[in-house]
Amino acid sequence: MKSWLKVVIPALLVVAVAAGCGGLSPALGEKFTLKAGQSAVIEGEDLKIRFDAVESDSRCPSDVVCVRAGEAVIRVTATQAGQNATLTMVEEGLTSGLNVVDYKNYHIEFRLTPYPVSTVELKQGDYRLELKITKS
Repeated sequence: MKSWLKVVIPALLVVAVAAGCGGLSPALGEKFTLKAGQSAVIEGEDLKIRFDAVESDSRCPSDVVCVRAGEAVIRVTATQAGQNATLTMVEEGLTSGLNVVDYKNYHIEFRLTPYPVSTVELKQGDYRLELKITKS
């Protein structure tokens, strides 16, 4: 193998591993945003939150008049003291502001973006989960 490859390949591996380790560490009370598959460790707490997926999204598109507002069902994994718990969060359609769910001694406010529009098909990679975690 050429000598420059012996240097370049390990260097690229180090960069790739470092890029994958850039997790979020927000403080309690700080708003942060996760994309599907991404996680955050709450600073100073033994709490990790991972945004797993949007299981369904039937929210009424913003440019349509609907009989029913619909809802988005969001799956999140919370890990505390090595114990995983699956949280199902439900956001009603046509709401503004943050929604709320409680987990152990934490109060989790959340909002799913973007809001649906009839002319755009949303994919898992398009969603973002805005969160704010405080102690209850």
